[in-house]
Amino acid sequence: MTIKIWIHHLHDDVLRFEHALGELLRSRHFWMGAFVALLFVGLMMILLLWAMRSQPGTIDGFDYMYPYMHYRV
Repeated sequence: MTIKIWIHHLHDDVLRFEHALGELLRSRHFWMGAFVALLFVGLMMILLLWAMRSQPGTIDGFDYMYPYMHYRV
């Protein structure tokens, strides 16, 4: 395969890629999927920040983190 034929094939492949990318960016399904993915990531970040700021062990209303155990005397 000569360089001229190789460059011609490369040019055709680049044109096909540009066409497919243009169709993808014009697709409503792509943008809806991108929106849903960003919404999911945003909600997970909010939950993560909320969990990091909450105090440990207060889910059941007690102030201690570990179960209460009697001390041995």
